[in-house]
Amino acid sequence: MKEVDLVRNRLVVAGKGWEYERSPCCKDMIHHLVRRECYCSWFQPVDGGVKDQFPAIRIGDLYYTLSLRIQKAMFRHVRLTKDFKNLERLPDGQVKLRIPTQLLVEKKRTATRFTVMRSKAMATKPSAKRLRFDRRGEGSDVMDLSDIINGILGPASEDARPSFTVFSLSEEETAEHIMQNLFKECPSLTEDKMKFMRSMGLMYEKIHSGSV
Repeated sequence: MKEVDLVRNRLVVAGKGWEYERSPCCKDMIHHLVRRECYCSWFQPVDGGVKDQFPAIRIGDLYYTLSLRIQKAMFRHVRLTKDFKNLERLPDGQVKLRIPTQLLVEKKRTATRFTVMRSKAMATKPSAKRLRFDRRGEGSDVMDLSDIINGILGPASEDARPSFTVFSLSEEETAEHIMQNLFKECPSLTEDKMKFMRSMGLMYEKIHSGSV
């Protein structure tokens, strides 16, 4: 905080004076400034324009510039909406900044950073359409299982081709052979026991209902 030169700068808006003994710069005093624009006075350089205006706070008979931390506290409630304009007209016809230029730059930087982070989060987050597709895909595990089993048993079910048992394989050995191939061909289906058992159960029902 620096003392404002009242000769080189003219007062545009006179804010409420700081009535506490401790400096507003103290961390434990910041809460007295949150959303309290009433403490903010505005100055404009004598040889400058509206864009050169800056905020200050009156302590006793002197005015001091505001640190960025105090600015953030005072104007915390101000949001950068889509149609936000950093100018406002006072009842006496004068035009002043809505928020300090330094704070405006900081708020824009924060908004940009938030937008980038949100975009990255949305890029990694699956869409509702993708989730629906994945849910439908869960039901396709049975179809994938059917394809594997049909691929193994298909040749054995044709009259023109011999079955596994012709080569002296018992039913247990045939089943073991099928399962070994199943685990090789469907790693994602067989890595989870519950998922595998559910798919096998559904496959069993389909076979017995004659739909496979």
